Amino acid sequence: MARPDSSLACVCLLTLLCLGCGEAERVPRGENLLRGSTETLAGDRRMVLESQMGTIREIHCADRTRPAVTLKAGQEGSAVVVTGNRPQLVVSGCRPATTAGEERRQGVLLFTIASQDGHPREAELRIPRHGGWWRQRIDLAQLEGEVLRLGLQVRLPPGEELYLSEMVLEHEVPSPPPQRSGRQVLVVSLDTLRADAVMTPDPQELPTFARLAAEAERWTTHYAASSWTQPSHASLLTGQPLTVHGASDHPIHPAVTTVAERFRAAGFRTGGAVYHCVWLDKKFGFGRGFEGYVSGKWRLDTAVRHTLNWIGEHRGEDFFYFLHGFEPHSDFHRLPYEGGLDGAGVAALGFPDYGCREGRCASRLLRELGTGEIATLPGEEALLRRLYQGGVETSDAALGELIDGLRRLGVWENLLLVVTSDHGELLFEHGETLHGQFWEPGIRVPLFIKWPGGRGGGAVREHRSSALDIVPTLLTAFDLPLEGLPGMPLAERAEPRRQGAPVFLETAGWHAVITGPGAGLKLVEYPALGEVHLFDLGVDPDELHNLAASRPADTERLLQALHRNQERGTQLQESLEEGKGLGPAPDLTPEERRRLRSLGYL
Repeated sequence: MARPDSSLACVCLLTLLCLGCGEAERVPRGENLLRGSTETLAGDRRMVLESQMGTIREIHCADRTRPAVTLKAGQEGSAVVVTGNRPQLVVSGCRPATTAGEERRQGVLLFTIASQDGHPREAELRIPRHGGWWRQRIDLAQLEGEVLRLGLQVRLPPGEELYLSEMVLEHEVPSPPPQRSGRQVLVVSLDTLRADAVMTPDPQELPTFARLAAEAERWTTHYAASSWTQPSHASLLTGQPLTVHGASDHPIHPAVTTVAERFRAAGFRTGGAVYHCVWLDKKFGFGRGFEGYVSGKWRLDTAVRHTLNWIGEHRGEDFFYFLHGFEPHSDFHRLPYEGGLDGAGVAALGFPDYGCREGRCASRLLRELGTGEIATLPGEEALLRRLYQGGVETSDAALGELIDGLRRLGVWENLLLVVTSDHGELLFEHGETLHGQFWEPGIRVPLFIKWPGGRGGGAVREHRSSALDIVPTLLTAFDLPLEGLPGMPLAERAEPRRQGAPVFLETAGWHAVITGPGAGLKLVEYPALGEVHLFDLGVDPDELHNLAASRPADTERLLQALHRNQERGTQLQESLEEGKGLGPAPDLTPEERRRLRSLGYL
């Protein structure tokens, strides 16, 4: 948002062009004027235009990372917007901290608001003197349905900067009536979320997960299909194991059908919003089948707003939508996890200046703590658990905004909602950190399913289940074909004859099977290392005793089951229409390599 000679460019938003809508109901919508959108939505009823914007980059301020624009003292900008009902302008940003005890002058963002027929008026947003993130609102209630020109002047002491992360027009816009047939699906994946972090939620700490537990089925023994982001999400979105889809540094095999392609072929509208962690990029095949698939360096609350905007456009239609959040994942700036505590909060727990040690920060620090290259400080394990939990709490808050928004849109009652994760996280179990390992905290993930009409709400399903079961479950709910899928609808998992059925997991270095009644036996094989691990999870849930040598019959039986499963997957991939080849791994930009390296993936 800026005049041509400013580092922020002018963003023009034309909204509410609802041709032929008549007396359509109005629903909440949020337009971020810093970003705009290149999408044309809902049959050209509403169009958003944007020109070149100023540089939006990830800003680390006050131990929080947000995409933001850097504003300097004296900078000016302008934008044109068209308001709907009950308009408000929501502005948030961060003022860098100063040296302790340093006094500084008040900063101001001065907005000039002019309608076509009225007189300009001014509104001041006073920026707190102290450093840190803030959010304020300007009420535009007297300017409903107006074409407004917003002017912005930045008044800061000379030499200071301000990071502006959002300038959102919140208003109500016309929308088609909500559909009542229950053919609407939303799948939410909260990256790096351990099952034990949310499956028995404390209403005081995780109120949204507590609400969800009351309204959805909880599957308490649910396993991811792999132990890191790319192959696990590929399985979640295809219903196929890694052996078949091949997405481990490579794209999803071109002949493997994604769930979005299946729903789109059945007449559903399809959309998705994911955090730009590189691995879920379109270049790896994750956008296949989606009419709109947006990847952004955003926090989950921003992705939630984008999701609600899309659903508001399509709430009168059948749809499938995929939302991915990244909050519990380790970070790549200073603190190992960003969430409920900043540096001051960590210092209050007895860790002043915590975050970097021996030149290692965030994910790299975690990795080297896990390998023992850097010694763990007294109490550090408990601190890292608290920091990780802060990311879980941030996810809970954003999920609450999502559910509240779905209720306001009138789609909650008849929506099929799935909330799960791609993998967990090791928090010093077995002395290890991060993820990628086969231990239970890294592969056991939450699964909540809110069915249309609320059926099954509050039920707890203890039967073992797999991420490979989610696509069959969704397709079965709408009587769509399941051919070629190895998983089973979750309802079958609950049948007595199926309750001991195996689940399989695999990654590039190891593969595993968990089978049998109760918690089951778990066998893990490292083919390249010649290692085999066998655990009886019923009596050894912490996986402290490898029984592979002492129970050779069970070991051989499960190895055979594991190898048969691998052979089936290999045969299926070889029979795919487009042949065996996965194609070359996509080229990664230097920035993508930097991000992956800092997150511990390279």
